Amino acid sequence: MLVVSGTEPKTTWEFIEDTELVTPIPGRKGVFTGENALIAALRSLAQGRRKIYFTQGQGELSTSGPRDPLGWKSMGEAYRRLSERGYEVTSGPVKDIQDADVVVIARPTSPFKPSDLKALRKYLKGEGGKKGKLLVCLDVDVLDGKMVHTGLEPLLAEYNVKVNDDRLVSLQTREPLLVVAILHPESDNKIARTLRDTQFRFLDVRTVEPMPGDVPNTPYKVEQLLLIPSPKNFLALRETDLAANPYRVVEGLKRDTHLLMKRLPDHPLCIGVAVSKNRAMMPPGMPPASSKDEPVMVVIGDSTWLTDREVRAIEQNQLLFDTCVRWLR
Repeated sequence: MLVVSGTEPKTTWEFIEDTELVTPIPGRKGVFTGENALIAALRSLAQGRRKIYFTQGQGELSTSGPRDPLGWKSMGEAYRRLSERGYEVTSGPVKDIQDADVVVIARPTSPFKPSDLKALRKYLKGEGGKKGKLLVCLDVDVLDGKMVHTGLEPLLAEYNVKVNDDRLVSLQTREPLLVVAILHPESDNKIARTLRDTQFRFLDVRTVEPMPGDVPNTPYKVEQLLLIPSPKNFLALRETDLAANPYRVVEGLKRDTHLLMKRLPDHPLCIGVAVSKNRAMMPPGMPPASSKDEPVMVVIGDSTWLTDREVRAIEQNQLLFDTCVRWLR
C-alpha cells in the first residue's frame, strides 16, 4: 500500500508492505494489523518534511558548486532528487547537524576534527537535539599503499561495525574493481525486503561487516545488508595489499588457477550493514515505545554508486538511496 501526501511535484510518501498488513499466526489465517500500519504511516507524513543533512568539509562528494563534467566527484543529482521527494535537504559542516533527521556522510577523504567526531557522537546519542541517524558511504582511499583513515572507524566500531582496510577485485568483469551485490536474501530489514530481487553494482568497494563474535551488553544489532552472495561463482575476493595494482592481481590469478581457488572465500562478502537499537535493552525506567528496533545507521563500503554519473545511469542506485533514507528517518 502506498500512502501519498501533497501534490506533484512536491510529494512525500510511505510504503506499507504486505507483511505489515497481516501478522501471521501458526495454525490460523493471521491477524489484520493494517490499521496500525496505516496510522503509523499517516503520523509520519503529518510530522512534515524531514531534514536530510549532507556533511561537507572532509573531501566528501559535492552537493553543489562547480559542475563536475565527468560526474564522479558530485552527488548533486541524488541530492536534487531527494529534495523533489519532499525532503528538506541541506549541506554544510558537521557542527550544524543537531536538528537533522538523517546525516549523510559520503566519501570523506580527510580526517574529521576531534570536535566534529565529538559532535557526531553527541548527535547519535540525541544530546542537545534530535536522536541522530547516519548514512555513511566510505571508499577505498589509498595513500602510499595504505588506507586513509578519517576517524570514523573507531566511532563506527562503537556501534559494532567493522570497516576493513581492503578492496574487492573480481575476475568476472572487464573492470576488476566492479562487483555486483544483492541485499541479504534472508534479512528481515525493511531495506532488504523492499529491494529483495534487485542487483546493484559497486566500483572499488571495501568490505564492511558486523564485529566478529558476540559483543556483550550492547543494545546495537548489526545486520549484513549488502552481499556478494557467492564469491566463488562471482569470482570476487578481498585484496589487502592496497599497493598492488588490481589489474595485475587479476592477471596473476587468471594464470594461477590453484592460487585463485585458494583465495576465493567460501562465504558471502559483506559490503554494507544496517545498525539498529534493540528497544528491549533500553535503560531501566525507559519503556520501549514499540516492539520494533530503532534504526541507527547504514554503512556501505563504497560511495561511487551515489555519484551523478552512476545515479543518472542506474535507476536502482537512487532507489537504494531513497530506501535507506526512509528506513533511517
